[in-house]
Amino acid sequence: ELFKKIFNDLDNLTNELIELEKLNTNGLEITSFESETLIIEALDKLYLNDESKISLNIEENFKIEGDLYYLTKAVKNLLDNALKYSTSFPIIIQANKNHICIKNHGEKLSQEIEYYLKPFTQESNSRNGFGLGLSIVKKVIDKHKFKLHYTFEKGVNIFTIEFKWFY
Repeated sequence: ELFKKIFNDLDNLTNELIELEKLNTNGLEITSFESETLIIEALDKLYLNDESKISLNIEENFKIEGDLYYLTKAVKNLLDNALKYSTSFPIIIQANKNHICIKNHGEKLSQEIEYYLKPFTQESNSRNGFGLGLSIVKKVIDKHKFKLHYTFEKGVNIFTIEFKWFY
């Protein structure tokens, strides 16, 4: 069992490193899709066995011009983190006016957000992972020229992707 876990962890690490390298070298396949499509694709990749852990609130189903594959990976990584570090459920996914917010109850990040956007960095009390999730999110968002924001309000971590082109 221990060897299975070790090999599984190595496989996951290898796949995440390959994704990071692909982001450095590949161009984006830009298409037009709705925010709801992006959220559904990301949720499908979670393999969530308890749907009550997520609350979905699509106030405005807006159009996005981007690479659906990579943006799905970015939103999935944010959802993974929200689920992993949440102290109570549900986590909230909210779509409105060119923004997707992912909110979870939990501890405020102990470092500035920039720290976590670097590869191999994570909270010291991390339950598992390699500290690559948010660095992949940052690469995807930067490559699209979108913005990622983090705030903490009243016990809630809020990660927001702003889907506007910034130059």
